[in-house]
Amino acid sequence: MNNLSESDKEQVTKIVERFLRRLGDGVGVGYLMLHFKEHKEKHGEAHMTHCRARLSTDKAHLAGIGEGWTPALAARVALDVIERKFLVMKENMQKYPYAEEMLSKIAAEI
Repeated sequence: MNNLSESDKEQVTKIVERFLRRLGDGVGVGYLMLHFKEHKEKHGEAHMTHCRARLSTDKAHLAGIGEGWTPALAARVALDVIERKFLVMKENMQKYPYAEEMLSKIAAEI
């Protein structure tokens, strides 16, 4: 969506910065991609906005989808989905600390 206003870009940037701060160093090194698409559906003058977010790092590959009446709201919903997935993944790694090592051994034997 190339027609994002400057205020929308600033709001989305703030949301992304807040998201990355919350995850901290546990996320690893990589990139975060946000893809926006405007639907035909309207509420007044605002179109429904679809956001597809993908976080790809050396530790995780996660995706989230969100919709809202503004790009900032759609991005926040998509990033919240990624954050929940990341927290579940982190909890599972603490619960089963040798899971990654076991999967590597099984894959090597096949």
